[in-house]
Order: sequence, then structure tokens, then C-alpha cells
Amino acid sequence: GGKDFRLEDVVSGLNIQMLAYLMCLCENGRDRYGEFIPAGILYISAKGAKNSLGRYADDAEIQAARTAQSKMKGIVLGEEDVIFSMEGKGNGTMINAKYDEKKGVVTGSIYNLNGFRTLHKAVDRIISDMASSLHEGKVQALPIYGSAYKNTCTYCDFRFVCCHEETDGCREVFEGDVWTALEEMNNG
Repeated sequence: GGKDFRLEDVVSGLNIQMLAYLMCLCENGRDRYGEFIPAGILYISAKGAKNSLGRYADDAEIQAARTAQSKMKGIVLGEEDVIFSMEGKGNGTMINAKYDEKKGVVTGSIYNLNGFRTLHKAVDRIISDMASSLHEGKVQALPIYGSAYKNTCTYCDFRFVCCHEETDGCREVFEGDVWTALEEMNNG
């Protein structure tokens, strides 16, 4: 599909699958891979994207459209060597982070190692809370609602099973300062 990764969704318990894989690797992969630093998670669309190129598009336009459609989305470690290892020129063509030569910093969808520890602890807590709720039989029909999630029930294959009505409540997707929310989640 054409998934967008938003760190705000993680606070709401969404989009944590790839993070869970990375965190499991961090906790259990040292015997196999030795010491390593988590460089990030990136999604790439598996479906062919449509473009708006006209019939007479030249090769350069076609290649530019393909490159734009192949850009990965996610979050990466904001270190210069990581960015250049993932993308030779470090200019943000294929990943959503780049090295700003003028300022000498990495910008984009990035984290630092302390941020990763915060994220790891919060995702552990989210997964643990989900498992506890499931074990206790607390499985409410509360669809998510927010700027990127407006019509979730319309396309849900289970809408006839959960019997959620438009007048029933919804969970609001988190909007705000993600890193502060993750810290509060870990301390509360």
C-alpha cells in the first residue's frame, strides 16, 4: 500500500509494527549480529503509483516521477554517516532525511539515540498495555479519528461485526509534541 509513517500515530498505538521488529532486533540480535546501532525504519510503497505525466513526457520527467514515487517514509537516526550510507549523496531523494551542508546538520524525520530509548520504552509500554487489555477481554469498538483517519469505518471489513454507529465515540489520534508525550507516557 501507500503507507505514510507519522510518529504521532505511535503515541496513539498505531504504526508500531516496524518499530516493534527493530526493538526486538535490538534486544535479541546481538548474539547474531554483534554490537549495532538502530539506524531506523523505512517504508516503501509496494504498489505502482499513478502519475500525472502527459503522453509526451520525456525520459527525464519519467525518471523524476519514478524517483519521487520511490521515496521511502519512516524515521532514521540523525547521524551524518547513517544518512550518507542510506543515500550516497545524503540529499533526501530516497529517504525523508537529508544532510544540510550549509548548517552541517541532518534534518527531516530523525531521532537521536536518547530519543530511540524513549521511543523503545514507550512502544514496549503500548504493546504491554494492549496485551493486558486483550487478556482482560477489553476489546472496544473505538475506531481512530483524526486528520489522517476520517473515514476509517467506511472501509473497514469488520464494521458489521463491531456494530459501531456514527453517534458512538471514537479515539482521537494524538496531535502535538511527540517526544514530550512519549516521555510523559514513560513516566506515568
